[in-house]
Amino acid sequence: MIKRSVYLYITFLLCQVIIISCCPSTKVFNFKLNTLTIKNADLTNEVLENGIVNKNNYRIKCIMDVNAIQIASFNANTIVSSAYAFTCDSDAYKGLESPIVKFEIKCSQSLFGIPANVPLDLNNFQVYKIGFNTDSKNIRYSVDDWLKILNEGKFNIAFEWYFECKKPITTEDNLQFYMTLELENGQIFQANTKPIKLQ
Repeated sequence: MIKRSVYLYITFLLCQVIIISCCPSTKVFNFKLNTLTIKNADLTNEVLENGIVNKNNYRIKCIMDVNAIQIASFNANTIVSSAYAFTCDSDAYKGLESPIVKFEIKCSQSLFGIPANVPLDLNNFQVYKIGFNTDSKNIRYSVDDWLKILNEGKFNIAFEWYFECKKPITTEDNLQFYMTLELENGQIFQANTKPIKLQ
């Protein structure tokens, strides 16, 4: 009985070694931000300049062009916990190479009681990425949580997001939004939407 248990244990360890040795090395990446673009959107569809959008469906689509940069690589260990014996580690994403330290949104018209061209209270916005065709199923994040995802890197990191207003927009004037973010390394990225009319 003892010999059989020893043989089973040795066989199990050998299986772990063989399977883990077949795993590719795990790579760790971060991302260099190249450009920032924002566009008007109606739920998930982009809207052309001077288009008309229902106020309740208006979104700001935020697109970040990035380069993935490999910063580390780890070979799989041959002795691992039994919890991971039959899986390979996936690549890891550590967020932006230089974190965002300042973020602002401004509007060309007075909005939410804030005068035109003055930074808006970010608590008036929530952010999501498209994960489901049914919009209500997409997970909303606060702007602070969104910045944390970009800076630290998590399973839900992405570089195309939608900003929506939590409060109703009352103005029907043509308006534009302006977005500015500053990185820790001093780089500043600015973008603006085209004029749009909400109804």
